[in-house]
Amino acid sequence: MTSHCTILGLPLQAGTGRGGCLMGPDAFRTAGLGEVITTQGFGLSDLGNLPFPTYTPDILCPAHLKKLPEIVAWTRDIQVRTAELAAQDTFPIFIGGDHSMAAGTLTGLAQSGCSNWAATICALAGCAS
Repeated sequence: MTSHCTILGLPLQAGTGRGGCLMGPDAFRTAGLGEVITTQGFGLSDLGNLPFPTYTPDILCPAHLKKLPEIVAWTRDIQVRTAELAAQDTFPIFIGGDHSMAAGTLTGLAQSGCSNWAATICALAGCAS
């Protein structure tokens, strides 16, 4: 197992109807996530936040899927970056953002053929009514 971790922020909230998830990566950093990792003896790199997609595809979809094109764009970008990280000798930690980020992280890991694990931490807190 590697003794190094790499954080990548995924500030997306297209998969939720509530605002604020895009601030999740910065909130986790402010709360001391990096310090917790390094005090456990791990090396750490923080790549900052993945930028917002520059291209959003035109996708015909049902009206209730309001932000599907944005989610598809995020998923493609996250998938590429995840596959790149999976090829390195590091334990990737993805901080977000809403749960839709998992579509890119999981497919990126699968695409890479990597058998290592990664951690995803979402800022979206679920609540039941």
